[in-house]
Parts: sequence; structure tokens; C-alpha cells
Amino acid sequence: MMFFKLKLDGSGAEVYTTSFRPSSIPIKSRVKVKLNVENVSFYDYLKGFFAPSLALYEIYEDDPPWDVRPLYQWVEDQHENEKMAEVYKALFFATPISKELRDEVQKWGISHLIAISGYNVGVISFLLFFFLKPLYRFFSKSLFSLP
Repeated sequence: MMFFKLKLDGSGAEVYTTSFRPSSIPIKSRVKVKLNVENVSFYDYLKGFFAPSLALYEIYEDDPPWDVRPLYQWVEDQHENEKMAEVYKALFFATPISKELRDEVQKWGISHLIAISGYNVGVISFLLFFFLKPLYRFFSKSLFSLP
């Protein structure tokens, strides 16, 4: 069986791996790699390491990190107004908004709300829950408990 040696370089880390089949991926293209890193120490990671590859795929600039098209379609199906669907996709999936919607949002003075992505909304929700939990617990015990 023939192995092909690959040197992957990106964002300050060098990784050496092997592949069973010749790659039809062009040189200097962006790739997604699944590596077996069970035996890689922290020191090896810092200096560059060898790890056998489990899978190797070429990625393109337009590809999202995972297939989110069904989620996009689900959000679009929930809204009759196209602009509202665009706002929700921008909030929860950090998709870019159109120039027309951006101009309207700037006129309304709420562009800072669109800039908050879904991840940030989750973090803010968690922090609000964490800090308001004692207050909620107090009112829950005193007002909502059965006699």
C-alpha cells in the first residue's frame, strides 16, 4: 500500500500527515482535515507534529462550516416578511445583511442589535440567568409556593 506525505501549514502550526490515496486537491488550497492526535503531546503540538489523517477535504470560500441551509430555510419559512427573516438569520447565524436592510437599520438606530451574533445572545442570556437566578429563586419561594 502506498502512502503520500503531506505538510499542512496554517496559522502558525505545521502538521505532517499521510494519506492513502493521491490527493486531487491542488497545492496551497484550503483543506479540512481529521487527524488522529491521541499520541500528540503539548510540546509536540508547539513544535509541529506528525499525525495520521483520517479524512482530508478541500473547502471553498463560500462553504459554511456545516450545512446550515436547512436551518436558513426553516427561518425563512417562519416569516412572511423577507426582511424579518434576514434579521433573524443575521442574529442567530451571523449571516451578512443586504445593503437595503443595513440602511434601514441605521435609520432606526438599532444597528448595534444586529451586530450581536447568536453566540453573543447566548452568552448574554446565560449571564442574565446566572445573575438573576437568586432574585427569581426568592420570588419563586415566597410568591409562587403552595401553602
